Amino acid sequence: MNLWGLLSACAHHEVPLIALRVVSDQAGDSATEQFAEFTKTYGGQVGDFLGKIMRDLPENPASPASYDALQQLLED
Repeated sequence: MNLWGLLSACAHHEVPLIALRVVSDQAGDSATEQFAEFTKTYGGQVGDFLGKIMRDLPENPASPASYDALQQLLED
């Protein structure tokens, strides 16, 4: 439900957004146990995928990191 609101707001304001979700349980009576088991076995594949997406993004000229003087200020 929260994701739907975020997606709707971003679409309304034409803000690009990628939403990645991982099914971690079946939301039933045993969801707590299922989630605990999921956390023991999950290898972080979505995080790896997100890292690849981020590495492949084009440079953002509006980002402070794109300007040496601003980048130096951020590092200081």
